[in-house]
Amino acid sequence: MGMAHVTKALLFAALLSLSTLSVRAAELDTEQLEDNEEAQQIRDEPAADVVSQVVEQADDVDLQSGTGDISTTDNCREDIERFCTETKPGENRLLACLTNQLNDEEAGKAADEGGKLSDSCKEEMRAVKAERSVNINYDIPLATVCKDDANQYCNDGNLYPEPGAVITCLREVNEKLSSKCKEEIFRVRKEASNDFIADAMLTELCTDDAQMLCEDVKAGGGRVQECLRKKRPQLSWDCQEELFRKEVEDASDIRLNTALLRVCSKDKKKFCADVKPGMGLAKKCLEDNRNQPDFSSECKSKFEEMMVRRASDFRLDETLRSECREDIEEVCGYEKDSLDTIAGYDGRVVECLQDYREELVKPGCKAAVHKVTERAAEDIRMDRPLADACYEDRKTKCAGVAPGSARVLRCLQDNRNQLSYECRATLFDQEVRLAEDIDFKYPMKKACKAEIENFCKGIEHGHARVISCLQVTHLTLATAIFWVSSSK
Repeated sequence: MGMAHVTKALLFAALLSLSTLSVRAAELDTEQLEDNEEAQQIRDEPAADVVSQVVEQADDVDLQSGTGDISTTDNCREDIERFCTETKPGENRLLACLTNQLNDEEAGKAADEGGKLSDSCKEEMRAVKAERSVNINYDIPLATVCKDDANQYCNDGNLYPEPGAVITCLREVNEKLSSKCKEEIFRVRKEASNDFIADAMLTELCTDDAQMLCEDVKAGGGRVQECLRKKRPQLSWDCQEELFRKEVEDASDIRLNTALLRVCSKDKKKFCADVKPGMGLAKKCLEDNRNQPDFSSECKSKFEEMMVRRASDFRLDETLRSECREDIEEVCGYEKDSLDTIAGYDGRVVECLQDYREELVKPGCKAAVHKVTERAAEDIRMDRPLADACYEDRKTKCAGVAPGSARVLRCLQDNRNQLSYECRATLFDQEVRLAEDIDFKYPMKKACKAEIENFCKGIEHGHARVISCLQVTHLTLATAIFWVSSSK
């Protein structure tokens, strides 16, 4: 069955289930739930349905398979016997076991076909995840630990009439959640990053686009989302907006970028094994090590694709977004407020922060903006205004020049008189910005590493102080050599 037909069927089933729910107050019948789990344990059908309304802000539902877990009598029965025979049914345990097996397959750990899930089981897993994404009460572990958080942050007045409204609300207030709720929400976010069918709003708004543009793309592994991002100009506006929202939400943790993690898992283990997850720390570690000789070319290429997207909008840069929150409001509030929509990729706030860096108050923000400028000095792709202004000039004057190590920037400088007016003017503005710090002079900093260490150590960076030191050192050494030569 093609992806288009499968996705449409899953979406239809999920939304049909949501639309036919009866609104009734119900307690979770734990005694019947245990009986149904015992029936699943012997691969029997549950004796009776169990109604769940753990979270009052969502409609009550009949739990899937009577336990809220995947069925042990349908398409996954044989797979459960092969991979999860010791796993007790209920509370997502079987589904989690099968998901772990699927993740191992994605990571290349399944040696042969005998070590892989059946296609029919994979489709049933997708159907279960699609249905539970539209209502938190299908997911007992999530609903149980997030009940109080939902009462506090997601009351009826704050909810939109949309599939998965409570789950969406909890994701939006992630930083305020209790630790246990936050852990479960992270699991939900991870599943949604792996397969867009597990994100109710992304499914609703992007299914038609996926069917039309990514029909032949294999589900899972973040592949459909990656396909949609690559075809962004062709997407519907609603899909663009929701896809960008998901990218912003996942920017803080590499574990939520399934496609990137799949390519970079070995490099992460090699260079960043001791780095704690979250807060963009693993991404920072990979960025710092990406020019190492034994860093894989596949990971470097994929990682720099992410860096280019991140440079295009401050909302995709977790460090910049968190460290500069107050400075953005104070210094660049107009640019922030003028962003048309979350669907962005809009570099105006980043450019504003760079232009007014002397007015920034928070040291963490200054450091983050410094890093952004340092990246732009090394690779033109991470300087959105210059890359856009010089797009045609790069194609005609620097087509064979590989990005990185400031090579494209040097090429444009060498061809300055032949550049278009817009490119030449933007290049000049960038040169003024880069002239103030040796950190922004990538080739010079690399070539003069020994001289900086020997003659300019301890000199504070910025305001061209290190560059002036090198110039004075060069003049002093040249004068000394001249007098020594003259005295012979």
